[in-house]
Amino acid sequence: IDLETNGLDPFVDDIVGVSLSVEPGKAIYIPVKHGASKKQFDMFGMDDSSDGEDPDASRQIESGKVIDMLRPLLQDEGVGKTGHNLKFDSLMLRKAGAIVRGIDGDTMIAAYLLDPSSRRYALKPLASEILGAGLKTYEDMVGKGKDQKKFSQVKIADAVDYACADVDVVLKIEPELTGKLEADGLTRVYKEIEIPLIEVLTQMEWNGIKVDNVALKMTSDKFIVEENRIRDTLKDVTGADINMNSPKQVADLLFNKIGLRKVRKDSTDIMVLEELEDEHPAVPLIIRYRHLNKLRGTYLDALPALINPSTGRIHTSYNQTLTATGRLSSSDPNLQNIPIRTADGSEIRRAFIPGSDDELLLSADYSQIEVRLLAELSGDPILLEAFEKGEDIHTRTAAEVFEAPISEVTPDQRRYAKTINFGLIYGMREFKLSQQLGITRKEAAEFIENYFKRYPNVKNFIEMTKEKVLKDGFTTTLFGRRRKIDELLSNNKMQRESGLRAAFNTRIQGTAADIMKIAMLKVHGMIEKGEMKAKLLLQVHDELVFEVKKSDVEETAAKVKKVMTGAANDWFPMKVTLDVDAKAGPNWLDMEKV
Repeated sequence: IDLETNGLDPFVDDIVGVSLSVEPGKAIYIPVKHGASKKQFDMFGMDDSSDGEDPDASRQIESGKVIDMLRPLLQDEGVGKTGHNLKFDSLMLRKAGAIVRGIDGDTMIAAYLLDPSSRRYALKPLASEILGAGLKTYEDMVGKGKDQKKFSQVKIADAVDYACADVDVVLKIEPELTGKLEADGLTRVYKEIEIPLIEVLTQMEWNGIKVDNVALKMTSDKFIVEENRIRDTLKDVTGADINMNSPKQVADLLFNKIGLRKVRKDSTDIMVLEELEDEHPAVPLIIRYRHLNKLRGTYLDALPALINPSTGRIHTSYNQTLTATGRLSSSDPNLQNIPIRTADGSEIRRAFIPGSDDELLLSADYSQIEVRLLAELSGDPILLEAFEKGEDIHTRTAAEVFEAPISEVTPDQRRYAKTINFGLIYGMREFKLSQQLGITRKEAAEFIENYFKRYPNVKNFIEMTKEKVLKDGFTTTLFGRRRKIDELLSNNKMQRESGLRAAFNTRIQGTAADIMKIAMLKVHGMIEKGEMKAKLLLQVHDELVFEVKKSDVEETAAKVKKVMTGAANDWFPMKVTLDVDAKAGPNWLDMEKV
């Protein structure tokens, strides 16, 4: 199944036609909203937006009738549906009044699983690569730039071949792709994680989340006051009145007027500024100004325009085929990039609220899942013991590395240990560690060496991962998800090392992503069956956010925690216990433990 539409917003744009195919070589196109004469538009209750009269327009069926006829088929779990990017079609059909059930294939997701680093999963190139088929593109039908028309303005006779070809090639390439998935051992990930997830993400995007405009405006106004104060302070400190949003003026101030050293030509990016932060009081002022200004422009002033007028909520879009590790990403708006490690960034979360006064937001967050998976995959006895005893893993690591009793570990030592516990997952070496901790490279190297002395299994795991990826050319998660590491073929040493870091990161982060997806599937299943009274609204890395009636919060939190901690049990037994923190409150920031 495939839809032709007048745009990409399921809450605003219309379905123009539906194409269906049940066997290769045969397809039909059902036009519902192509241009016609004024008389015919009146008959179908449509607007006249055609380039000229379409002789076939009178043969259309009104979209509501088409959906009524297709609804039993679309909602029948026993009738498998295949498409390309079916989440989009599912949302459009949901708006039109039909909930799609029984999705059992998606060629875009199949292509992604086979090569998650590619990012080239469009149907036309895939058809060309697999079948040698040269298909008309969307631009061929509607044009480009300012002359581009809507698909409803394409004449039906022209649309038929284009739309039918789309569903026909899906049926033809799907067996080719699923055969390759089988050969690569990816069938279970495809059938039991990625395909069922389409329905979950469709529901989440449909749910959306309510945003408090007043809270956004108040925080924005507060930031403006602070930005103006910083601007005045900078003028007092330097005697210069500059546009702080102009990199050229900032560079002139820092390097010419003040005379700071140039770290990288005339660059004033954040890494350069952070390196110069202690060399003049103007630098931290510029860093803070930019931080506030970016938060205001990206979120506080932008989010109100993204509130859907018909639902009063923001509906982010979840991208299933964007990251090489298997993690989900979010766009329009990106709700996964709200910085929560700073008080200013966290303030934005206060504007996200439940849909009614008798509800709360419930957050369930995996605690240190990536470090726990490092313990699981490496089998390191000290790490496993620390988690088994419920110890603070960073304090325990500091105690091991600095050879001190746990009770005597200092805050700085714990911070060092936390940095390396997480840094190892991303392949951090001494140069980066020295930068992050503000110590010399020699001290950082000694710290890493001491770490590996205390945790030899972790070092062995890293080395074994490198050896295996060099031999195979790819790495896998615990669930069998694959990622080809093309950088290993490079003649450039830095690129090869980058590839090895990516391989190790994927082992950990990709496994965490798989666990989260399985948890989402299980939670969604319980909600659908009425076993959990909640709406799943957001997924942000290791966190799920729900909308729950106040009276159901404790029961729902207990059920969600049970599901999330045991998410991997159907696949394999885990040595390490997963831990989940649950909090609830009147907004996404002000939450208390449940």
